[in-house]
Parts: sequence; structure tokens; C-alpha cells
Amino acid sequence: MYKQIATVVLIILIVALGAWWFASNRESVSDEELTSAGFLSLLGVECVPEGIENLYQSCTAEITEAEDIWTAQVTYSGLFDDSIQAARIEAKVSRENGEWVLGEVVEAVQCQPGRGHQDFSAELCV
Repeated sequence: MYKQIATVVLIILIVALGAWWFASNRESVSDEELTSAGFLSLLGVECVPEGIENLYQSCTAEITEAEDIWTAQVTYSGLFDDSIQAARIEAKVSRENGEWVLGEVVEAVQCQPGRGHQDFSAELCV
């Protein structure tokens, strides 16, 4: 019984430390207006529109704003993978103390035809 309690306490401690580390180490961008380059910098990813050989065929980065809620999205299409056709990263972005700060990040994939779902989803492809 004590071993189970110790395990639960250890898991809670690890989760709390992870959340603290993420909050204290998240990237920020201070541009007045959120740009695609700024968003990609926040995410720490690259998006080459014409693609990267042996990785993906194309990439788009889009930013939308509605009622002071910014949503940014990067979509990689034509992945060189037998199961996954495309991948998307979507994030909420907010302005804090004059800097853009990355919020919740959601990753989703679109399966190759015959390999699973055809909509963007967190479900795995087969």
C-alpha cells in the first residue's frame, strides 16, 4: 500500500515539475504583430513552403484572430511516410507583457488513403 502511495506522489511531483519547467522555459516573441515567422519561432519549427526533400512536399503557416484570441496553425503536406499523409500543429497564442506567448499546442495527423482517418485527428494511422 505504501509503495502505491509513494508511486502516486512521485508521479504528481514529476508532472508538477514538468509543468513548472514548461511555464518557465516557454519561448516568447516581442513583435507588435504576430507573424508567421514569429509563430514558427515560438514553436521551434521550420516551415519551408516548397517542402524539404524526403520530409514533406509543402508547408503552410496561417494565423487567425477572433475577439483577441489568436490561433496559429502549421500544416505539413505530402509527408514521405507510408501511413501519414499530412501533419498539423495548432496553437493558441496570447499577448503577455508586450510579448507573444505560446499556449496550448495540439498536434494532429491525416492518414494516407486506406491507412486510417482522412480528417486531421490525434488518432494513430495504421
